[in-house]
Amino acid sequence: MTPNQKAAHTRRRNSVIEKMKALHVYKEEFDEGIERYVQACEDYESAREKWISAGSPIVSDVVKGDGSTVERKSVLFQTVQDLRKEVRSAELELGMNPKGLKAIQAKGLDAKKTSKLDRILSG
Repeated sequence: MTPNQKAAHTRRRNSVIEKMKALHVYKEEFDEGIERYVQACEDYESAREKWISAGSPIVSDVVKGDGSTVERKSVLFQTVQDLRKEVRSAELELGMNPKGLKAIQAKGLDAKKTSKLDRILSG
């Protein structure tokens, strides 16, 4: 990673953390997931740029073993789709979209589980 790329990565990571703090869903335990999310975003942007510069092909011709040709999703298009799904999944897990935020709020970040013994002793 070049120094510029590293700086951009750090800025994006810090931006994600600030957004999560603003939504009251940030915890240090999420740092590994945030790192994966940031990397997935960078991979998605890179793949999308390559796909666009290649002319945005959705399908490409593939030669089968018997010499016939069939149309399949282009590898770049499939990569962009897969990375987009990965980014959306990470956003959901981190509470960075409405559905994910609602799920996290429903569970409660700081909800502490009480043991059966504690429930019995508290009456």
